[in-house]
Amino acid sequence: SRTCNWITPSRRHRCRPLQAAVHVRSKAISQHSFLSEMAAHCSLLHSMTFIALARSFVDTTSAAPIQEWSTQMFNTTILHGEGSYKTSAGVMDSADDCDAACKKNSTCVAWTWQSSEKRCTGEINRQQTQQCWIVHDAPISPTHCIDHVSAFKQTMPVPTQRQLQLMTGNDPVVGGFSQFMHFGIPTFWIEGDKFDPNGTYHNCVSNADYCDDESCGAYAPCLSPKLFNPTNFSAEQWVVAAKQLGVQEICLTAQHEGGFALWPSNYTKYSVAASDWRNGTGDPLREFADACNKHGVGICYYLHPLCDHYSVMVQNVSAEKFSEQQVGKIREVLTHYGPVNRFWFDGKGKTPAGRYPPALDRQTHFQKVLDEIRELSPSTLVTGYREYGGDIASSYGSLNVFDSGPLPNSTNLTQVGLPNINGDRFFPLEQVGICMQEGPDGNSNVSPTYWFYHPLKGHANASRIFDGWLHLVGHGEVGMVNIAPGRTGQLPAPIVDVMTSVGRAIRDTFTTPIARKLGCCDACLRHSTWLDTIVSNCSTPIVLQIPLGSMFDYVQTQEDFSMSQRIMNYSIDYRTVSGPWATLVSPVWASHHTHADDVVTVSEDLRDRPAGADARDSHVGFRRIDTVEIPVASTAHVSELRFNCITAKSERIYLKEFAVYRKTVPWAE
Repeated sequence: SRTCNWITPSRRHRCRPLQAAVHVRSKAISQHSFLSEMAAHCSLLHSMTFIALARSFVDTTSAAPIQEWSTQMFNTTILHGEGSYKTSAGVMDSADDCDAACKKNSTCVAWTWQSSEKRCTGEINRQQTQQCWIVHDAPISPTHCIDHVSAFKQTMPVPTQRQLQLMTGNDPVVGGFSQFMHFGIPTFWIEGDKFDPNGTYHNCVSNADYCDDESCGAYAPCLSPKLFNPTNFSAEQWVVAAKQLGVQEICLTAQHEGGFALWPSNYTKYSVAASDWRNGTGDPLREFADACNKHGVGICYYLHPLCDHYSVMVQNVSAEKFSEQQVGKIREVLTHYGPVNRFWFDGKGKTPAGRYPPALDRQTHFQKVLDEIRELSPSTLVTGYREYGGDIASSYGSLNVFDSGPLPNSTNLTQVGLPNINGDRFFPLEQVGICMQEGPDGNSNVSPTYWFYHPLKGHANASRIFDGWLHLVGHGEVGMVNIAPGRTGQLPAPIVDVMTSVGRAIRDTFTTPIARKLGCCDACLRHSTWLDTIVSNCSTPIVLQIPLGSMFDYVQTQEDFSMSQRIMNYSIDYRTVSGPWATLVSPVWASHHTHADDVVTVSEDLRDRPAGADARDSHVGFRRIDTVEIPVASTAHVSELRFNCITAKSERIYLKEFAVYRKTVPWAE
């Protein structure tokens, strides 16, 4: 019962199967007889359940017979294929060839390739060497030993390993959460509000050289490097606080749009080397990279190759010189301040507006940048807009799957195509959706947004950041929170307290579920990771048993992205012990839905943005956290949940998780 959800324990030797037509009488019976009787009435899927049961039973008087029985049944049913569900595709040179054979076979659902002469039982059979087996009409693949390779049939786009790592994050509970960190000359500009009504403190967005009064016009002037002077700089304090929050990486503004470099670059005079801080010998990027590597936090840099206002507006460099400088800066940080997990490139740059010389060929220039990154650090991810390719989708207005364009982590600059649920490319979505200082009071989800630290404004409380995480990472996106250091060069202590509280709340809430639906034989064969997956059909509801008396706030579902993103719309129902099914999480209605009693029109699109007036997206995706639509106190009476796949890209669906969690936070609600 602890390995599969199809059986419920009654006593040590008595179990009640939920889906097998077997009735075990209340008298005690031998384990061997019990399992044999059960197996006689079960399909392949349930046979796997009983194998798990056999292997997890503890009975010192009959352990050997049970092991012998389960091994015999396991090998006969699963590996030898004594039935219609498995056929040999012949000897093949590689697992890739076996995978290709499965894709060409219309009835294949999974495959297994035996690399050596050794069978799972430990026997030697030279005739089995490099054999490819095609599995038909079975929801799992027949491989459970080290010398076999297997997988489900896959014809839909899936993420690359690096994309998957970014979505998963360093802490699987916190997930794909990253921190933006704006730090530079604008941090120290006291008169910033006078020139920038949005409080973002953009630097060098005027044509004046080191202007510091209102004659500069409506935008921020090019500020003197002498302003940069943190009094108690500590990159390690940043990184330790980020670890407490649980982010996987920090995206530091190594060079913001104004062009000021946070390292002594050989490609510009406008850098920390021109400041008086530490007599011009300071190197924030060096300390930042060292701290990240020490504490296991990823290094990410904001350094847009099309933005250097100082070089353009003050130095008036040529297009050729501009490209040389920007590519050189990319080379410097890759070579000396890595390993770089990701570059975050901002802005489409369709018009120069002081960002780059008008004569610059953007396509050729950006190609040089990508070539440099791919050559020096092939594993470095690039977040760019669609016109630039890259590995991560733009921050808004896009879906996960595109219908054409460059492969991720390539040097191809072909325009990424329009969103299409039947597309052949996969691009994760990302949102920079939370800012520690936002709104007039610093704690509101309205403008202005303070990207650089504002000493005269407040900051978000832990509850707001936690809710932001729910709406970003909990919607399957790579979520980014902007948290900026102050003028000391450290994060203010109250902000660190918020980061610590949020990290604790996420872990305390989502580490241990109240109830969780497991895939087939999750524990019995742990080394085959896909066994965690709940395999079902879209037309078949998935039921989760809830311990009575357990209250919960959230329902979390996850698709197995090794099988692509499939579910386009869903709902979740609940019921009490004797009550009817009722809605716990509503489906997403199409934009034309009238909510009339006789109209039930749901969205059939694969969306990453809400449809019509609905408050949530329609898909499950990489990770979906839904807040229950009934009072939390009422969940104590819930006995079952039912996941309904309403529409999907295929009949077969693969859920990695279906679970409920109780909100546990260290602050007063």
